[in-house]
Amino acid sequence: VGKTDAVAVFGHFLNDGNLSIPANGKVYFLGKIFKNSTTARLTDGTALRNSKFAGNVIFQQPNPVYGDLGQQILEGGYIDNVLTGPSFSSITINNPSGIWLTSDVNVLDAVNFQQGHVFLNKYVAALGDSTDFGGVNGFSPNRYFVTGGEVTGGALKINSLASCCIVTYPVGPTNRLYTPLQMRNTGSKNDFYVRAFNNVYSNAVGGTILKDTTLKVTWNIRAARPGTTDVEVLVQNDKDVETTTFTNFRDKSYISIFR
Repeated sequence: VGKTDAVAVFGHFLNDGNLSIPANGKVYFLGKIFKNSTTARLTDGTALRNSKFAGNVIFQQPNPVYGDLGQQILEGGYIDNVLTGPSFSSITINNPSGIWLTSDVNVLDAVNFQQGHVFLNKYVAALGDSTDFGGVNGFSPNRYFVTGGEVTGGALKINSLASCCIVTYPVGPTNRLYTPLQMRNTGSKNDFYVRAFNNVYSNAVGGTILKDTTLKVTWNIRAARPGTTDVEVLVQNDKDVETTTFTNFRDKSYISIFR
């Protein structure tokens, strides 16, 4: 792909080799299915594999040739539990219907939201690598990562979070419930997974459902490596999930932590 002339793909796309996009290069993906094989490469025009300095893949609808194809499917080819597979530099979501993951995906630099959601579908969206963390731009109550409302499922992972910064996890259990979280790691560098799901259980992921005055939202935070350092966490709820009791006594509200 060139540095100045964008490339558009109108049909399905299979990367089973090397998709090379130099810095400032753009690939507009207007088809339905974008798939990387697990051995594919995403490069920046040099010999460097999986570079965060490569260009941007833009998932966009409607398709000017075939009309609005709706939700697009992304099979990233990445396997998070062994940290292998191709890694995008940056992707942009400009599809009102969003994109649906059918594998883990790794984005080294940034995910940019313009329209729509990323539906994790029980998979992991990992930002950054073993050296640097990645980020999210353009998120809002209408544009974020949908983790799924079940107790287990997909997660947004930010790699290599050090004590330098506060990062935002724009997540929600469904595409109608936005429950973002911010985190600051005060200790050694680590990778952190975050997801949110509906309901509050007496044993976090099981037991009695607590219905009386809760928000019916649980945030699940997991560190990739065990440690004894602390993190600071700030969570935000959608006002629509508040009960009258919660709203009236918000100044007495609290968060329960289950470890």
